Amino acid sequence: MHYAQARQLFLTPPATERPAAGIPDTPGRRLRDAAEPIATISWWGRPVNDRLAALGPDFLTGYVWGRAWSAAIVAGGAAPPDPYERISG
Repeated sequence: MHYAQARQLFLTPPATERPAAGIPDTPGRRLRDAAEPIATISWWGRPVNDRLAALGPDFLTGYVWGRAWSAAIVAGGAAPPDPYERISG
């Protein structure tokens, strides 16, 4: 999936209104909701996706690696190997 396809699929408002999700309103959930836009700028930004496309990975690959990398930082406390080292180096 390429960046333009992802934007069209995920960022286009739906034709009909969706019912509200039953998400709990807790301090942890509010913190997550506040931090999510900052945390995801690395794969929703056009400059990042242009660079990824130049290296080879498409949008979906960059998204998965971005999520996996940040989860590894939280779980392990240390940076995992650079996933693009194989591609660019």
